[in-house]
This record gives sequence, structure tokens and C-alpha cells, in this order.
Amino acid sequence: MHPHPVSGVGGHRYEHGGEDGQDPHSIYRLHCLAIDLVNHGYYWESHEAWEMIWIAAPATTTRACFLKGLIKLAAAGVKARQGSATGVRRHAARAAALFIACEQDTTFDGRHEFGLTAMSLYQTSTQLAKQADSIIDSTVCSVQRVLPFVLIPNFDPNNTQAVKTGV
Repeated sequence: MHPHPVSGVGGHRYEHGGEDGQDPHSIYRLHCLAIDLVNHGYYWESHEAWEMIWIAAPATTTRACFLKGLIKLAAAGVKARQGSATGVRRHAARAAALFIACEQDTTFDGRHEFGLTAMSLYQTSTQLAKQADSIIDSTVCSVQRVLPFVLIPNFDPNNTQAVKTGV
């Protein structure tokens, strides 16, 4: 409906330098940005921010799996704005599968690094898949928040490394 936010002339983040997801400060800023974006209905942009962190993560790690789940969750919002209930269900179900896999890895603590738990995201994704038909809104407007949740990170207070690095 509109120019690509980053690469399209007229996009609201066109020619804004940015983070690259390579260092801890950049990861933290991109993750916080992605949460703000998804909470305000900028699903494509949040997808892009999480994807930058995901690309920098070792591919076979639970951390990468968790990030891919966040990407799929944001993609469900994109599909809702495109008017595709099938797309919402597909992306939400894939996100749920990724989050439950993360939950089953006892060595991974999403709250520690990302302020979000895999189990709560699994539950959110599962519920979203069930509500897919009711959240579709392809109204032509610059932004429309359609996902029926807000992500509120709660970082692990015992993560002293996070305090030092900003993660």
C-alpha cells in the first residue's frame, strides 16, 4: 500500500542509518525497536528489525529459533493487514512451533536475553492462530494496529551482563 519503509523513496525510515545486529548494543536497540514497532502496528518494520538480529545469530541455535518465531509473529501482522486469514494462521502456527521448541530447550532463557518468554509467546501465537478471521483489517491507511496483544519485555534482573552491555 505504501513505499517500502527503508528502501523506498518516501518510506518513513528511508535513508536512516541504522543498527546492524552485530554487537550487543545494536542487538538490544534493534530488539527494543522491533517491540515498539510491533506494538504500534508496524509489522513489516518489526519483522525487518528482528531479521537483522536473526541473520547475525548462529543459524542452528535456540536463540536463532526464538528470533525466527518473533519474525513469524510479526509476519502474521503483515498478513492481517493484507487481508489474509490463512496467512495469519500459517505464520502464527509456525511461530508457536518455534516458541515451543525454544521452551523445550532447558538451556535457553528468552527472558534473560530478550525480556520475553518462549511459553508466553507460544500461548500468544496459538491464540492468534485461533483468532485469525477476526483480526483481518486491510483498511487503506498509513498504519493500523491489528494484533490483539502488546509485547512487554521484562528483562531478567539477575542478568548483570545485560546491564553492562545494554542487552
